[in-house]
Amino acid sequence: MINPHTGETFRDVYWSQGSYIKASLSRIDWLMRDYHVDEVEWIDPSLVDLLHALSRRVETKSPLEILSGFRTSETNERLQEEGYGAAPRSMHLVAKAADIRAPGVQLPHLYRAALSLRRGGVGFYPRAGFVHVDTGTLRRW
Repeated sequence: MINPHTGETFRDVYWSQGSYIKASLSRIDWLMRDYHVDEVEWIDPSLVDLLHALSRRVETKSPLEILSGFRTSETNERLQEEGYGAAPRSMHLVAKAADIRAPGVQLPHLYRAALSLRRGGVGFYPRAGFVHVDTGTLRRW
């Protein structure tokens, strides 16, 4: 994974021998933090699993770009005020969502691949250039 806003990357093992690697998850938490205010939240490991499965599904050699992971309520409100359409009860607020791109993978293909996993919510934002995935209830938009 890479956060294109900060340039930070994660290219390591986060699961081994039947359990998550705590130090790796902590690094993922930092990468997916609200970088606007450097606030970190525990990222749902199911979201990390979803991102890993999606990366494998689309067979990308490049890391997934994490455009937005965890968001504070202040950042979410600011995005709403600026017209970015952030949902008032966004899954980003509880560290269970990510807005992503996959270099070399067309956005419609990424969207369909995310839907095929059937692991939560999937949103398609072609004008903004990303796909939203979350570990909430199964839904799409």
